[in-house]
Amino acid sequence: MSGKKIITGIDVGTTKIVSIIAEYDDDMISIVGLGESKSNGLERGVIVNIEKTIKSLQDAIFESEKQCKHKVESVFIGISGDHIRCGNGNGVLSVSDTNMSIGKVIEEDDNI
Repeated sequence: MSGKKIITGIDVGTTKIVSIIAEYDDDMISIVGLGESKSNGLERGVIVNIEKTIKSLQDAIFESEKQCKHKVESVFIGISGDHIRCGNGNGVLSVSDTNMSIGKVIEEDDNI
C-alpha cells in the first residue's frame, strides 16, 4: 500500500456536487470514497451564496472521506458554464525583512 498515491476530484454542478477519492499506482486506480451533496448556494453554475456553497462542498468531501481512511488535502475540480473564463495574470507582493537588504523567501507566515 505504500506505493499508492491519492487523488481527489470534485465536480461542481448546478444541482449537485460530487467528490471522489481514488488510490492509484502505475497499474491500477481504485475508487475508495464517493460523496454527493445538493448544490446549495449555486444558481445556473454561479455562486449566489458563498456560505451555502462552501457547506455543500464540505458535505460532499466529508461523505467521500467517511468511506475511506484518507483526508482530502488537495483536489482537482471541474466547473462548467458559459460564464467561466480563463486568463493569465501577474502580481507583486513586497515582503521586507529588516535584517536583509534584498528581501526574503515568501513563507506561509507572510500571508496577508
